[in-house]
Amino acid sequence: MDTRFKRRLVRKLLLWGTIIALTGGLSSAVVWLKILNQEASSLAITETNFYQQQYLDYYRKRSESSRLRLQQVLDNRAPGGGFILVEIYNNEQHKVAAFQLPGSRKIDRYFERQIGTNDLKYETHYKQGRIYIHLERALKNNLGLTIGYFEGLFQVPDQTTRDLVMAVIINVVQTIVVIALVVLLLYPVTMALSRDLITKSRDLLTANLDMIRVLGSAIAKRDSDTNAHNYRVTLYAIALAEKIGLSHPQIQSLIKGSFLHDVGKIGIRDHILLKPGKLDADEFNEMKQHVQYGVEILQSSHWLGDAQEIVHYHHEKYDGSGYPQGLKNTEIPIIARIFAIIDVFDALASRRPYKEPYPFEKCMEIILEAAGSHFDPTLVQSFSEISLPLYTELVQNEDEYVLRQRLDGSIHRYFPI
Repeated sequence: MDTRFKRRLVRKLLLWGTIIALTGGLSSAVVWLKILNQEASSLAITETNFYQQQYLDYYRKRSESSRLRLQQVLDNRAPGGGFILVEIYNNEQHKVAAFQLPGSRKIDRYFERQIGTNDLKYETHYKQGRIYIHLERALKNNLGLTIGYFEGLFQVPDQTTRDLVMAVIINVVQTIVVIALVVLLLYPVTMALSRDLITKSRDLLTANLDMIRVLGSAIAKRDSDTNAHNYRVTLYAIALAEKIGLSHPQIQSLIKGSFLHDVGKIGIRDHILLKPGKLDADEFNEMKQHVQYGVEILQSSHWLGDAQEIVHYHHEKYDGSGYPQGLKNTEIPIIARIFAIIDVFDALASRRPYKEPYPFEKCMEIILEAAGSHFDPTLVQSFSEISLPLYTELVQNEDEYVLRQRLDGSIHRYFPI
C-alpha cells in the first residue's frame, strides 16, 4: 500500500473523526445544557415553595402586621436564598411585598413579565458568566385555588454555576475523547481492510487489462496482423487525446476501445477476412458486419461497455458517408473520431502482407486530404502537430516488447495499479 494512500486515509479519518467528535461534543453540550437548565430551575422552584408557605400565613389574616411580617421574611430570606428580586401579589394583582438587590432590575428587564399566570413559568438567561432564572407562579391554597402570584429573579450561586458548567465541560470533553479514541482504534482495522480491498481491486484491474490485451492479440492473429498495430494505435490515440485535453474517463474508454476496435472480426469467415485481394460488394457488406459482432461481444461486459463507442463508430465518416449508421460531424463520439484518424494513419504507415509502408509525408498527405470528409478537420490539425515525433518513435520500432513497455507506462497513468 503506497504512502499517498496512507496519507489520504489518515487525512480522511482525521477529518471525519473531527467532524464526528465535534458533532458528538455539540450534541452532548446541548443535552447537558438542558440538564444544567433543569438543575438550576429546580433550585429556584424549590425556593419558591418557601415563599408560598409564607404567603399562606399572611393570607389567613391579611392584616397589616401579617404583611409586614411577610416583608420582613423577604428581607431576611431573599439575599441568602438566591433570589435577588422578589415580588408577591394578591389575587387582584396588587403588590403585597417585595425585595430587590441593587442592580437586579437591570437583569430583570431582559425577561418578559406576565403577572397573573395560573401556571408555573420560568425562563433562563446567561449574563456575565452567571445563570439567572426569572420565575412566575400562581400561589394557591390547600384547595388549589389561586390566592396570589409570585415573581422572582433567581441568581444561581456562583459555586453551583461553576459546578454545573464544569460538569458540562467534562462530559463534552469525555464525549470528544471517546470518539477520538474510537477513530484511532479504527485506523489499523481500516488499513487492514483497505489493504485487502486494494489488493483485490488491483488483481481485478490487472486481470481486466490482461483480458483486453489477450483479446486484442487474438484479433491480430486472426487478421494476420501483429500486436504491434494494437500497441501503436493505442499510443497514438492516447497522445492525440491528451493533446486536445480529453477527460480521464474518456481516455480510459479510448484505451479499451483501441485494443478491441476490431474484436468483431472474430465472427467474419476466413475466406473473406484473409482474402489477399479486394473484396467484392457482397464480401464487403459481410465484412462490415464485424462492427455489429463487436458490439454484441462487448454488450455482455459492464467493464468493457464504454469501449463500444469505438467498436461501433470508428468506421463512421465525418461527412456521413461511413457505416454502420451514417453518422456525421459531432454525432460521432469524440473517441471514435480520434480513433478513425489513428487507425487509418497506422495502416498507411505500416507494412502489411498486401502493401509496403508509406513514408510519413505520404501518410499525412492522405490524412489531410480526407479532413472534413472522412475525418474531423479539427482533430486532423491537432494530430498533424504531434504526428512526426510519434511516427519516428513508434512506426520505425517493430520490437513488440519495447512498444508494450511504452504502452504499459501510458496505461498505468489512466488505470493505476
